[in-house]
Amino acid sequence: MGACLANNNDCSPFPKAIAQSNGLPIEQVYKLTKKIGGGAFGTVWLAQRKDNSKCKFAIKKINKKEVQETEINLLRREIDILKEVDHPNIIKFYETYEDSNFIYIVMEYCSGGELFTKITSQGYLHENEAKLYMNKMLMAVSHLHSLKIVHRDLKTENFIFDSKCASKELKLVDFGLSNKFSRNFEQMHSQVGTIYYVAPEVLKGNYNNKCDLWSLGVLMFTMLSGDLPFYDESLPEVYRKLNSGLYSFSSKNWESVSGTAKDLISNLLVVNPEDRFSAIDALSHEWFNSLQRCESLMTASIYESFKNFRRHSMFQREALRVMVKHVPEEKLEKLKKLFFSLDKSRSGLVKTEDLIKSMKKLGNLNEKEIADVISSMESNQNGMIYYSDFISAALLAKKEIMEEALWLTFKQLDADNKGCITESSLKKSFECMGRNITDEQIQDIIVTVNETGGLITYDDFKEIIFRTTEGQSL
Repeated sequence: MGACLANNNDCSPFPKAIAQSNGLPIEQVYKLTKKIGGGAFGTVWLAQRKDNSKCKFAIKKINKKEVQETEINLLRREIDILKEVDHPNIIKFYETYEDSNFIYIVMEYCSGGELFTKITSQGYLHENEAKLYMNKMLMAVSHLHSLKIVHRDLKTENFIFDSKCASKELKLVDFGLSNKFSRNFEQMHSQVGTIYYVAPEVLKGNYNNKCDLWSLGVLMFTMLSGDLPFYDESLPEVYRKLNSGLYSFSSKNWESVSGTAKDLISNLLVVNPEDRFSAIDALSHEWFNSLQRCESLMTASIYESFKNFRRHSMFQREALRVMVKHVPEEKLEKLKKLFFSLDKSRSGLVKTEDLIKSMKKLGNLNEKEIADVISSMESNQNGMIYYSDFISAALLAKKEIMEEALWLTFKQLDADNKGCITESSLKKSFECMGRNITDEQIQDIIVTVNETGGLITYDDFKEIIFRTTEGQSL
């Protein structure tokens, strides 16, 4: 008879550490107040910080005893994907905690409800409203595919609104069934997803990332009509309809829908994935012509902010990258428009060459200075600027926006929850957030900590953020 050498009589084969945790019990930092949903793994809870009840989060709580050994890699993959994605139409990830029984994934709390609820309460959506949401969904999926990620479970329940206000943003959630692929159109074989939204090739166990576009076709059909295109009470009949691609626009709700909308659906609900639209194809469809792609121009104040970002220390830059996730979405609207006007590939990434062209329109700028500015913003050094990198560098032109997010940024970097930032807390917080910080970069960051005697108080933190390396105040 074997003995179990674990706390709480936990004899699960689950490894001790799956998520990178700072070692603190989550109860010291967050209070889980109400169950609000569930996903492929675990339940989702509304939570608040114990030191500020106004700060709300969604925390996915996963019981390690209920996760099969074969599912461990799926869980690891979900966490890794959440750390990698960076788009305003995808749920924000903050950090992870782990104890002997549970893993906790801390994400942004979205209070606006599911797209599913909105459709069922209204019956169907007006075409202009559906167009706006479809554009956002396609942009989120285009970003995933540019990072070689396929979601595999796109449905109305997995798109939620961040608030109930008029300027609400639509967010993609639940990456429990998502997967990585190493090259475009790489075949996958796991039969996963939700039957009414799943592509026919997924049922056959041989598919690629185009399966997400079929699911978006189902979503678009449902938004405009209130019906599922392949619904039937008989499951064998559902399979027959899916495999044949049989659907129709015959219901009364389709009478007022434009021909261009129907044409886009017809190019998404194509049985042969080789003939099906990609996300970029769909975003380029004429149905979206009425949604003017904003051509926001680079301004002198934004460029000056980029220059200040370059002069900032490594600690300041990383703190600003953390801060972006704590700034309310509606406060970033102008910066977001500028980012997407520069995103010519519609991948949720800005090519450095496009950013350079935009900067040069400001006038006779120093080439070396531009190169240095770009290098400081390009965290992955791959010729692409990510959303958070761009916004963090531009934030310095919006000091009034930063004030609101300073405290939450400080608390996230205070991973030991001691009221100050230390070398130890920085290392833990970066690990929990999934920031790929090299040892050399860590040493550069720690220089700032050592300047304040080995710890940074909140007052120190505010002073550090608003100064340049030359000691000037912003």
